[in-house]
Amino acid sequence: MIGMLRHNAIPTFDSDNIATPELRDAFYTQGALIVKRLLSSHDLDPLAEFLIKILRLKYPNVSGAANRSEATSLASDLMLEAMSCSPEAQSVIYDVMCKSSATHALSTNPKLESIITQILSDTVSLHEKKILIISPPNETWHLARWHQDYYYNGGPEASCTVYAPLQATDQLNGGLSIALGAHKRGPIEHVAASATNKWNVISDSDVSTFPQICDIEMNRGDVLFLHSLTPHSANKNTSNRMRFVANFRYQCLADQQFLSNDWQIPELTEARLALGKKNDQINERE
Repeated sequence: MIGMLRHNAIPTFDSDNIATPELRDAFYTQGALIVKRLLSSHDLDPLAEFLIKILRLKYPNVSGAANRSEATSLASDLMLEAMSCSPEAQSVIYDVMCKSSATHALSTNPKLESIITQILSDTVSLHEKKILIISPPNETWHLARWHQDYYYNGGPEASCTVYAPLQATDQLNGGLSIALGAHKRGPIEHVAASATNKWNVISDSDVSTFPQICDIEMNRGDVLFLHSLTPHSANKNTSNRMRFVANFRYQCLADQQFLSNDWQIPELTEARLALGKKNDQINERE
């Protein structure tokens, strides 16, 4: 029987009080924690502003609402317009944002690094792919249903994922559900989801055994730190706006198994095949 919990069930810390051993303990005992108000608009706006630049560069006919002054809201307008003109726009923009200097700059933000070094160690590496999740209304093909990041990224089992939304995020616009404490089970088998979703996922029968599932609500500037083995699922964005989330993975170079493998990650063939699937019905909406 799944126990559905409120947002405040997840360990939560204020950015003014993060130099505490309880923060690291929460990561390893619960598999997730949130630091409130860690990032400011000064930290997040450059990513949204760069997104606006490349949208206007690639799709010069998009305009956005004339009265939009906030960067993330304007980026949402432009992205929706671009996708209405070009169904491939989501994938095109996603790929270039993964390689952008703006995305890389946020991934090395000292505020994030201060938490990561507390959780992992003072010697960490960044996963090569630094992601801006782009979630349109009602889209399901790219929707990351129940999975463990370890399955897709490899490396140390206790790697850390950072999830930093560029806008307020809850169940309405597709925020996460997290299985607190389930990281202690270790790696869980993943299977193909369905013809309308590219991901390999944790089976419904396994999900039904998770004792505590927490639906996450976050404000802009809040940051989620997630254990690589913690099962979690995005939900469908049922709002009329885009959802943007900066998403980074950090790996501990002092992990003994990782070190003995010369910090190399074996081929993750099944995961790569899943992520490489193409949507034959790219305009599909539920």
